[in-house]
Amino acid sequence: MRFITTALLLMSSFVLTAIGQEQGPQPPIVLEWADSLKGAGPTDDGVREFIGNVKFKQGNVTVTCDRAVHEIALNRARLYGHVVIKQGTMKMLAPYVSYDGNNYVARADSGVSVFDEGKTITAKQGTYSTKLHTANFTDSVVAVDDTLAIWSDRATYSKDTRISSAAGRVVMRDTIEDAWMRSDSLLNDPGSDIIKILGNAAVWQCREDTLFIIADSIIIYKVPSEVYIAKGNVELVNGNIAARADSIDFSDSSGRFNLVQDPTVWADSMQLVADTIKVMAPKRKLESITGSQRSLMVSRSDTVRTDRYDQISGDTIILNITEDTVRSLLAFGDAQSITWRIENDEPQGMAQFASDSIKAYFIEGKPENIYWLGGIQGQHHPEKIAASRVAEYLLPGFVWRLDRPAMRAIPQPFSPAPFRTQPQRRLPSPEQLPGKMK
Repeated sequence: MRFITTALLLMSSFVLTAIGQEQGPQPPIVLEWADSLKGAGPTDDGVREFIGNVKFKQGNVTVTCDRAVHEIALNRARLYGHVVIKQGTMKMLAPYVSYDGNNYVARADSGVSVFDEGKTITAKQGTYSTKLHTANFTDSVVAVDDTLAIWSDRATYSKDTRISSAAGRVVMRDTIEDAWMRSDSLLNDPGSDIIKILGNAAVWQCREDTLFIIADSIIIYKVPSEVYIAKGNVELVNGNIAARADSIDFSDSSGRFNLVQDPTVWADSMQLVADTIKVMAPKRKLESITGSQRSLMVSRSDTVRTDRYDQISGDTIILNITEDTVRSLLAFGDAQSITWRIENDEPQGMAQFASDSIKAYFIEGKPENIYWLGGIQGQHHPEKIAASRVAEYLLPGFVWRLDRPAMRAIPQPFSPAPFRTQPQRRLPSPEQLPGKMK
């Protein structure tokens, strides 16, 4: 977003200086060269046409083109063919530029491209209002610098508020963070250090394991440290970990994800639900997942008898993770468990226990060793009894969700049409212009 702001500011600076300001004296427009000049009508109500190698200057702005037509009575000017505007390090190219002095609007509707110190923005159309101090780019807008590229259907910038936005097929790539972003619209408010990614928002962080987040909206707060808040139908995928919630916030400095409002986390073959879930991933390395209040962990490790679920519940459940794999679990506060035993691939019944806390160790996502600690109560049901009552062995709050999020493909930005400095439509002949040319 920092580049869209810069590029739009550059364009607006040109139009404000070269076309006109609302107040204060204007530097004179000096015609430095034209191969020929034609005109018709009186001095204050006619048409003037400059043809061939046209060059004029106003202050520190220079403009060149193949042909310029000034309609005096209409207060309108048109620049045709290889239009180049320069101001300092900024250069703007367009095949055609028109300016309506009555509405204070300059328009390039056959393609526009702006360059400044390695930064580029192109679009099929661009306008600027010298009255409202607002620039607009439409149709295949592409903004690029050394580290960032943004594609969109539309982009706007307000010179007064410095607020910029992009909308329609918005795709962004950050080569420094190795990240991609997609949304319906994007809003950057540098005064508040806030970036809003709105409508079908998605972010890909492409590192050792790609971090993928999709939501109705994602808001980024830049100060004092970056905080991301994703809201509405949020999905997250990172390696073997996936999650859903109505809201997820993430602190880049601490690596902490907070999931609230109906959160669910999948890790390996396990599923964790709770009132709130916290994921710790400092430097994007997953370390732990903690479910708080009415926490329930469910796994289905028996691939033959798929109606059997190992379950552990408690007020709090902590999953410890190494190399994206769950290694151990700790449940405490009214801890309960239901586990199904298998020996030599043969079922051995079910064990149901309650205790103050439960600790379990996992190998390849399957519970191998389980310890019940304090106030233990329980029973074992042999296979011949348990097999006929599988559906009854469910802990309170049991849920097994089938909507585990999956990684989605990184979006492919549209390819902009080749930019041309010549108009793509046939220019009017001198005979078609208002008044008879001489």
